[in-house]
Parts: sequence; structure tokens; C-alpha cells
Amino acid sequence: MATVDVNFAAVLVSALASMVVGAIWYSPALFAKPWMELTGRRDMNPAEGAAVGYTTAAAGSLITAYILAHFVSYAGAVTAMDGAITGAWAWLGFNGVSMLTTYTFAARPRKLWAIDSLQYLVVFVVMGMILAVWH
Repeated sequence: MATVDVNFAAVLVSALASMVVGAIWYSPALFAKPWMELTGRRDMNPAEGAAVGYTTAAAGSLITAYILAHFVSYAGAVTAMDGAITGAWAWLGFNGVSMLTTYTFAARPRKLWAIDSLQYLVVFVVMGMILAVWH
């Protein structure tokens, strides 16, 4: 397998971008209200568990960015469009269909899947773009 020189600064910025996308995506301006209705939540930031949730999200973002950096390298993506396409394919193959299967078996609403999963599509595309141009 080819060795990949991972740009850790790009990984960190990609992970931060993921957190920003999530904050915007689940804000009142976008999907907070329908997400809360579909999940039965009363608020977006409960005092209990918020630190664990944000820590988990940050760690997950770092891992995703690190792995996606390898995919971007293997794909030979060096432009923003190449990175976006690589990110979209990675989302489809590893996130979109996996979440769809889980949500289907759990009998969760398709609208909830769309809100949750498409947020990750945006994240994978943004990360792919950053990682491709900042290699």
C-alpha cells in the first residue's frame, strides 16, 4: 500500500470545519426545530452530557479527517472539485447507506435520516476539499 504523507494541519482544520458545519446545520436557522421534533428533544444543548457529546464529535471529526486524508491521497485529488467528489463518494459508501440501513431497521423517519446524514455529506465534501487543496 502506498505511503501517505498526512498534513496534520489540514486534518485539524478539516475537523474544525466539521464542527462548524455541525453547529450551523443544527442551528435554529437551519434544522434545529425539525430535528428536535423528530427526536423528541426539547433543546439542543442539554447541560448534562454536552461535554461528552462535543468531545465525541471532535474526536470523531479528527478520525474522519485523518482517514479521509488517505482516501484523498489515494484518489490523487489535488483540486477542490476532486476533493469534493472524493468526499462525496466516501460519504455515500461509508456513511449515507450505513445510516440509511440503521434508520430503516430502527423505524426512524426518513426525514431524520436526511437531516442527520446529509449533514455528513456536507462535512465529507468540505473536508475533502480542504484536504485536497492543502496536501
